[in-house]
Amino acid sequence: MRVLFLLEQVDVLDLLEDPDDVNPGVGGTSYLILQLANRLNQHFHTIQDASKTISIGCWVRASKIQTYRGIEVVNISDEVTSSNDFDIAIATGGALVALGAGQIKINARKLVAWIHHPYDWEKINIAKRLKAEIVSIGSMQYLSNALIGGRHCRIENIFNSNAIKQCLNSQNNGNIRSTTDPLYINIGYMGALIPSKGFHTILEQWNEIRGAVEARGKQMRLHVIGGSTLYSYQQSHPELPCEIEYGTRIQKMIDSQKIGKDIISFYGVMDKRRYDIMASCDVAIVNPDGYGEAFPATILEWLCLGVPTITSKRFGLSDVGSHLPELCIKQSKEIGERLSYVLSLDQQQKNSLQQKCQSVASLYNSKQSLIVCQWSLLLDAVYSGLLEMPKERKIKCNKRLSMDEYPSGPVLLQLIRDYLDMQIIRLKNTAKAFLPPRNMLIHSDKQKENEKNNA
Repeated sequence: MRVLFLLEQVDVLDLLEDPDDVNPGVGGTSYLILQLANRLNQHFHTIQDASKTISIGCWVRASKIQTYRGIEVVNISDEVTSSNDFDIAIATGGALVALGAGQIKINARKLVAWIHHPYDWEKINIAKRLKAEIVSIGSMQYLSNALIGGRHCRIENIFNSNAIKQCLNSQNNGNIRSTTDPLYINIGYMGALIPSKGFHTILEQWNEIRGAVEARGKQMRLHVIGGSTLYSYQQSHPELPCEIEYGTRIQKMIDSQKIGKDIISFYGVMDKRRYDIMASCDVAIVNPDGYGEAFPATILEWLCLGVPTITSKRFGLSDVGSHLPELCIKQSKEIGERLSYVLSLDQQQKNSLQQKCQSVASLYNSKQSLIVCQWSLLLDAVYSGLLEMPKERKIKCNKRLSMDEYPSGPVLLQLIRDYLDMQIIRLKNTAKAFLPPRNMLIHSDKQKENEKNNA
């Protein structure tokens, strides 16, 4: 059985020397592809199954690396390597879209669509058209996609908290938590600096956040880790690590509220050095809107450092949020309230909450072997469906692995709410496509005013 993982961000092959190291500052999906490919390759060697091989396929651009940690690296665009035959190809979002549009072609007998977003109509429709097996990565995300595409497979993403702790220990001589100035409250944010990750929502609630800090007689600092290049978006703004349109929007909000440069620090995309900054934070805020999240990897990075993390109890964030209801918000206007709660804890309560946060991260860390076995089982099931069965065999095999998960009443209501929100977003985006650009509307208004004055 030959298995091909399609890799979008080729740079990760150079940046990630050991797949079990922490994320070097690339998109989470590309980071996970190398981790899973390496773990499966090790698993097949451990069980001494030489009939199964793993390969990594670069399709956006070519890689000079031919072998990564004993795994073959092929360039899909090369005529020589593109003729290689594979039994199963595993494609995430970008690769799946490219395959559906015919932009890339691979010789694979079966496709697995590894979907990383909730309510992903586009990817599910492409997967169905290409007759691919579908894999979701979070429980709420699975349920949302099950409403669209029916029952399918759910396998969580690998999360390695031990690697993060070891990385930070090596930087701080064994101390996970960094010492900070007691006169300041340090608040952290980490994520791609794009609209769907909701950094602007924090600025919209700035007065409430500042009020919660000043009520304790302290000043605040906001540490922003991440940029638009994390997921291959442009970084065209002259001062902020994001696209010019979103950066302009953020800059206007900062200026209108007179937030000084000494209050907010934008670090851009960072490598493992980000953990030193993260560990110095008293509290973190992650994607308060929750849109687009399927698996709470960013939250887990904060939690394994013992940093209480305020986030939305929506979509994939609710998977971890259900363990920490005291830190979850339903609406962005609750950020200040949750921050006040965290800051009001005495030292014993604070220590208890930090330990609870680390316990949640440990829970996900403990699933690593299970996840590898689930993927191995999935590949075996898909591959067995490709084999010719004896004609006299009358028993039909169910080739699709399914997860028997059905939502409870409250979860179903949350799914309906998320579904309606997503439909409203789609309608708004559709309406925008038929409206003229804003600058044309402004120009039209000015032209009418000039014509009125001339008259």
